[in-house]
Amino acid sequence: MKRANNDRKYNGTSSHRPDNLKFRREEAKERQAAYDKLAPSTKLMLLDSRLGAGVGAKKQRAKLNALLEGKKDQ
Repeated sequence: MKRANNDRKYNGTSSHRPDNLKFRREEAKERQAAYDKLAPSTKLMLLDSRLGAGVGAKKQRAKLNALLEGKKDQ
C-alpha cells in the first residue's frame, strides 16, 4: 500500500487545520459548562462508571468528597 500524500497539514499553512482548533475549543467549553452544572455526587458516579469504583482520579475524588462532606456538615 503506497501512501503518496500522508501530509495531514492544512493547505496554505504550516500547522494543522486552524478551523478545527476553534471548533474543538468551543466544544470543550460546552462540555466543561455541562460538567460544572452537575452535583458532586453525580460527578463521583460518573467517575465510578467510567473508571471503576474507587479506581483512579484520586485528586478529583478527594475534591468531590471534600465538597460532599462540607455539604453534610451544614
